[in-house]
Amino acid sequence: GSSEIYGVSPISHRDLIDIYEGFLEEGVPIELVLSDGVIREMVLNASFSLLRTSIKNRNLRVRRFEGALRIAFTVTDKFLSLGLFDRNGFYDQNRDIMSTDARAIEWGLRLYEHYRERSEKLGLRNLTKIMLSTGN
Repeated sequence: GSSEIYGVSPISHRDLIDIYEGFLEEGVPIELVLSDGVIREMVLNASFSLLRTSIKNRNLRVRRFEGALRIAFTVTDKFLSLGLFDRNGFYDQNRDIMSTDARAIEWGLRLYEHYRERSEKLGLRNLTKIMLSTGN
């Protein structure tokens, strides 16, 4: 499996949350740059105790990106999966570009760094606040 996972996403779907939960249960570190809507979705749909434990033991780091994200991608030491939006703003996960090439992975890590530098770190307190603000 992968030793570390980095993701940027303006969209949330149940499958992705399930996949991330699986990795967290295996102890794989994950760092995500997400928009507010996705953070809310994640907090509402993921197992909160798993999120809390993962954040406390530093396995999960969540960063908030303010503004529009027009790209969705996941990069690990093994692959890059890149998704773009069409001209109408629609995202189709079945059209993701996938690569295991070392240069693609390196490029993906640089791209991740670009978004990471423009995002803010969220701790457990912020996530709890977001969760409470959804009226859950």
